Amino acid sequence: MADADHLDILKQGADSWNQWRQAHPKVLPALSSAQLQGADLSGANLQSADLSGADLRDANLRRANLAKARLPKANLRRANLHEALLREARLRQADLCGAHLREADLSSAQLREADLSGSNLGSANLSMADLRSTSLYEAHLNEAQLLVARLRQADLREADLRQANLRGARLRQANLQGANLQEANLRWTSFSIANLRDTRMVQADLRWANLSMADLRDARLAEADLRGANLRGANLCGANLMNARLVETNFEEANIDGCAIYGISAWELKLQGANQINLRISPDDETAIFVDNLEVAQFIYLQLHNTYISEIIGTVGKKVVLILGWFPDERQPVLEAVRQVLRQWDYIPLLLEISPSGPQANPKTVSLLAHLARFVIVDLTDSKQMLETADTIVRDSAVPVQPMERKSTHLNAEVLQRQHDHSPSLLPMYRYTDANDILASLHPEFLLLAEARAKELLTLQTH
Repeated sequence: MADADHLDILKQGADSWNQWRQAHPKVLPALSSAQLQGADLSGANLQSADLSGADLRDANLRRANLAKARLPKANLRRANLHEALLREARLRQADLCGAHLREADLSSAQLREADLSGSNLGSANLSMADLRSTSLYEAHLNEAQLLVARLRQADLREADLRQANLRGARLRQANLQGANLQEANLRWTSFSIANLRDTRMVQADLRWANLSMADLRDARLAEADLRGANLRGANLCGANLMNARLVETNFEEANIDGCAIYGISAWELKLQGANQINLRISPDDETAIFVDNLEVAQFIYLQLHNTYISEIIGTVGKKVVLILGWFPDERQPVLEAVRQVLRQWDYIPLLLEISPSGPQANPKTVSLLAHLARFVIVDLTDSKQMLETADTIVRDSAVPVQPMERKSTHLNAEVLQRQHDHSPSLLPMYRYTDANDILASLHPEFLLLAEARAKELLTLQTH
């Protein structure tokens, strides 16, 4: 319980209290369980005071000195601690929900299991603080210093960490879903097994960060620096990695299915066991181009944007199969069935998806992609635009073109066959009922013939 004399002096105001502290420097204030809600303690010297369990709701502690103070389970909800000194303060299980802590010094403070949800910690110093299992849900931590802070299992969902410095911090198993880490310094930071789903890490510095086994689904990592980062076993499904720096980055056993990787800088990547499929190599405002394999993706990107490289392809053994078509949600099983069969026979599917209502496919892009492919699959189902694209490829490219369509469709196929009845590039129409039909019949009825035709056309070219 609080010492009655100490409490009476404190209630006289900060000036009287500070004079008493100065006159009695060796006395440690005993204020545990004190009822101080709404009290004006601005500038008060409470260093090393025992305020455990005290009620300081809505109190004004602006620029107060609480260094090494004992505040476990204290109620500081909505308290004003702007520029307060809380260095090495003990705040375990304290309630700081909605507290104003902007520019406060909490370095080396013990905040384990405290509630800081919705608090304002902008530009605060939390370096080396113990924040394990602490709630920082929707907290404002923009430009905060969290160097080497311990944040294991902390709740940072929807937190604002823009330009925060978390260098060397430990966030193992922390929950940062939906947090904003734009331009944050995350160098050497550990996010092992952390939840980083939907986080915004645009332009973040993640050099040598440990993100092993982390959940990064749909995370925004555009322009992030991931040089030397460890993403082993991480799940990056649907993440945006456009223009990211990926030098010596470890993606072993990681899932990078569906990542946007336009403009990446990728060198000496570790990709053993990685699930690298459906990677988008085109910007958002252009026709979507998807391919499997990060290294192949960068190569194809160079082909599309460097005419000199495209001229030296020569007779390199090709495993890429270009798929052209429109595959809205209801037709995704068809697309995945085609991809599955191609992968089963060691081909690399490259998808150019052309939406009837989206941007028109650039003829140069289509031609270059077809030139890179072993053969081309064109799905003519419900798309007149595909018919025009297929016509262009058959006319201008010396690669086999396999048209395919759902069995209930015939018009597009008949037009294409009439236009190129004697073309060696055009293969017989492959008709299917559904995805299961493709899985069962695509290889024997199509892949073998397409591969044989590719060899024939290559022989004709070399003679």
